[in-house]
Amino acid sequence: MYDFKFGVSKTPIKQKIVKIKKNSNNSDIGSNSYNHEENEEEMTNSIIPVIRHQEGTRFPMKCRVDIDPNVRITTDYLRMPHVVQVRGDFTDELAEDFANAFNTAENTGQEIIPIVIDSYGGDVYALMSMIDTISACSVPVATIVVGKAMSAGAVLLTCGSPGLRFAAPMSTVMIHSAWESGISGNADEVKVGAEELMRLNKKLLHLMSTNCGHAKEYFSGIMNGKKNTDWFISPKDALKHNIVNQIRIPEYNVSVKMKVEFK
Repeated sequence: MYDFKFGVSKTPIKQKIVKIKKNSNNSDIGSNSYNHEENEEEMTNSIIPVIRHQEGTRFPMKCRVDIDPNVRITTDYLRMPHVVQVRGDFTDELAEDFANAFNTAENTGQEIIPIVIDSYGGDVYALMSMIDTISACSVPVATIVVGKAMSAGAVLLTCGSPGLRFAAPMSTVMIHSAWESGISGNADEVKVGAEELMRLNKKLLHLMSTNCGHAKEYFSGIMNGKKNTDWFISPKDALKHNIVNQIRIPEYNVSVKMKVEFK
């Protein structure tokens, strides 16, 4: 049973070997007569896993494990949620890595896919590719900003499912208009580039407004009022504008229990 239902993945984890001794006075398998003792030398088929995160994870997500003493786990790993991380600049390479990690998480069958964001932003077209990857998935997505979610990172933050957008207490969100420093050429080419920027700005701000449950022009109106300058947002203000739903780093609980049914 999973609390917060972050789902499962097949990440191997470290093990703690235990010896299960049966009470000599009672050999009934259905009784609560098992004593668990640590045994470093004698290895049996019964193990209790010790949880660890996937390799390379910097995200401080807590994991609480509750294993019923009457349950004997006989596999060599406990399936843990796969966390997708978005760190650094948004580039084509990052978008490709994101798609691979996201598809891997989806294929594990986990019920929620968490995306951790810590980025200053980057290429808008790479962002669009990542949004399409999320949109093609039927599994709920949780977005968590740790550190900063700025520019493209802020847009990605709003792509989390309703109720599953989180901000760490010390994090920062920043929204601004898309811009391109490399527009050059003749007057017609500059005009075409400017029109594309206007299209991207409108599309992204409308997308954010829709994701956050507002009218399409909600964020466009705010940015116009700020003359399209950088808008730095604290977690409390992000909560006020429904950019995030909770100010905390989420955790997931894993509970392994014995269940007996008669049919």
